[in-house]
Amino acid sequence: HYNISNILDIRKSNIVIRGAGEDKTFIHVTRTMKEINGGKAAPYGWIAFFNVTGSRQGTRVSRVLKPSLRGEHVLHTSGIGALKPGNLIRLRMRNPESNTLGQHIYGNQGALNAERQQWYGRQMFDWVARVQNIQGLDIFLNRSLRLDVRPEWTPEIWTYGVSVQEVGLEHFTLEFPDKQYAGHHKEEGCYGIFFGGVSNSWARNITIIDCDRGVECNNAALFNTIQ
Repeated sequence: HYNISNILDIRKSNIVIRGAGEDKTFIHVTRTMKEINGGKAAPYGWIAFFNVTGSRQGTRVSRVLKPSLRGEHVLHTSGIGALKPGNLIRLRMRNPESNTLGQHIYGNQGALNAERQQWYGRQMFDWVARVQNIQGLDIFLNRSLRLDVRPEWTPEIWTYGVSVQEVGLEHFTLEFPDKQYAGHHKEEGCYGIFFGGVSNSWARNITIIDCDRGVECNNAALFNTIQ
């Protein structure tokens, strides 16, 4: 049995926190996020008591010059730089003020709702795939495009990397104070595990008791396994 009273920040690669089993190793959180925060509202968002965080990295390689359709595997670029088959790349696209990318994501069934209108004119698509082949300036991907690619959305090719990877949490029970759930955005802050901006990491064979959120990944945490 172990007691923790504050956030455990993990910001380095190659770290595993491993218990002897869900029925043998018990980690008891003795304070909520709200109590840590001096009684103020718990910080809602990308944070938890097991807080595994890094940052997505990469540099711009080239632009995509010609359209591709959803389901295709090819990107027609202005250059390939040092890319070679086997590399992971990021396809990034920006939503113009006309919101055509936002409409495309929603199947052209209408504009984004009011809460999402801050996405107008902003980069809002950042997708990772592996280079399968290169022919001239055409990059062939190992999986099909999830959306159309159009020059009006300023599509760009970036390299892909992260600052933190190979972090594992496994084989234990995580228990929070028995607090009444207060509702959305009003939680006490019993947040279990968060993966943010990390890759090739995992959480497995964990029992979580009395949490507001169990395990969460943000949109920059890719290729992780929750089992």
